[in-house]
Amino acid sequence: MIYKLHSSGSVDGNVSLDVREDDVIEGIGLDISMAGPSDGAAVDVEVAFGSSSSFSTNDTSGTMIGSRIDYDVITSGVAQAGKWAFMPMKVKINAGERLYMHIDVTGSLTYWARAYIHTSKGGGASRIVRR
Repeated sequence: MIYKLHSSGSVDGNVSLDVREDDVIEGIGLDISMAGPSDGAAVDVEVAFGSSSSFSTNDTSGTMIGSRIDYDVITSGVAQAGKWAFMPMKVKINAGERLYMHIDVTGSLTYWARAYIHTSKGGGASRIVRR
């Protein structure tokens, strides 16, 4: 099964989904893009088990993937940036668990963020503790 989290906008965001059945996360693809006229604009995105972000927190175990796009340019008009990342893993999940995507925006920009969570009935997975 493939789950999808999606968010877009110009302010911080937090979206979630409920896991439908016991499964194993085999990997997460993260697609982020942004556009804006602001020097120093940035967007941070993470997918996690926790309902609040951990961008500036050390020693967290519930975050599965995170990435940042920023640019420092002098521009007249709109600058664009994008990034795709994929993290393979084997993490057991249970039906009813909730997954979150947190977005933190700095500066003036519009972002689009999508996370594709690839699952299977595969074995050999480990449980993330303290999530």
